Amino acid sequence: LISAIEGFIYPNPTGNENMRLRIQAMNNDAPIEVQIMSISGQLHYSQQFEGAFYIDEKIVLQRALPPGVYLLNIKQGENLTRDKLIIK
Repeated sequence: LISAIEGFIYPNPTGNENMRLRIQAMNNDAPIEVQIMSISGQLHYSQQFEGAFYIDEKIVLQRALPPGVYLLNIKQGENLTRDKLIIK
């Protein structure tokens, strides 16, 4: 079964520089919302992209993330995918 939306940050694990986000969607009819959250639920990054089949973007953080494990949430309409992000 293929998810309607898939995405990840690379490289992973990574530092705070040169993080890239790659998303592949089955349709382009809805905006794509991306969030990076701490395990405790604190929002560290939020970005919305217009509907697209493919996104490959550099992530620019307002503030450096402390080392640890974070959650990457990617949502388009009712479709949601999650991944772990490790900052070293």
